[in-house]
Amino acid sequence: MPQQPTNLKGYLTQIENFLSTYFLDKTPALPKEWKEVIVQYSPWIMVIALILSIPFIFLGVIFSIFGAALSFVNILNTYQILINLVFGLPTMILYCIAIPGLLKRSKGKGWNFVFIATLIAIVFNVLSLSIFGIVGNALSLYILFQIREYYN
Repeated sequence: MPQQPTNLKGYLTQIENFLSTYFLDKTPALPKEWKEVIVQYSPWIMVIALILSIPFIFLGVIFSIFGAALSFVNILNTYQILINLVFGLPTMILYCIAIPGLLKRSKGKGWNFVFIATLIAIVFNVLSLSIFGIVGNALSLYILFQIREYYN
């Protein structure tokens, strides 16, 4: 019987090994040239995307708060605000923290943070019932596992 992990790092390693079976071993590999382009430019694309998302985050929070204030009983809106805070904020923070590690091609302080952020984003999209988000997360995991070898 395999030994059960007792800490977060053990669970993440177990999840990573499980997912690598599907997103690395059982799927076609991206061409090497594509992988190199992704590794080189994805941190900068992430920086631009994070900067561009800031106004939308603030607008979403403002509209959610006003929407909840204008209706007396709006459980769905309150649920969405809670989900955004609990899952959306940590995801954004992890992506921000990952950028320097991605630029240095560090697995521990780059790739792993993006992996964790993607796992959190999957939970967020499942709870938000976002089919497009879940499909996007699956595509993100595929690309993430395809470029994992470039990070030490």
